[in-house]
Amino acid sequence: MYIKSCAKGHFIILVVYIDECIFVSNYLDLIFELKELLDKKFAMFHEGDINYCLGIQIILNRKVSWVILLQEKYLIKVLHNFNMMNYILFLTPMKSNMKLSKDDIP
Repeated sequence: MYIKSCAKGHFIILVVYIDECIFVSNYLDLIFELKELLDKKFAMFHEGDINYCLGIQIILNRKVSWVILLQEKYLIKVLHNFNMMNYILFLTPMKSNMKLSKDDIP
């Protein structure tokens, strides 16, 4: 993972995993500049927006600027590997609206 801070609070992150690269930035022009620089040195092609990385599903919504990361497929694989696909799920036994603090620790 390579991180570069630029002027005006902009940044770019380059993640390299085997033969794949992921670019992340808060300024789109930085991504275009880095892709152009790497294209000159390496044979590259753009596959579009990222959908999966290391078993994590990635859902992007550029219009409202949010990202969702899901590990459902990974979880199903783990449950299958440990023969736990037919186990019954239970809700957490704690109230969902409870607020805990350091004072709650004995």
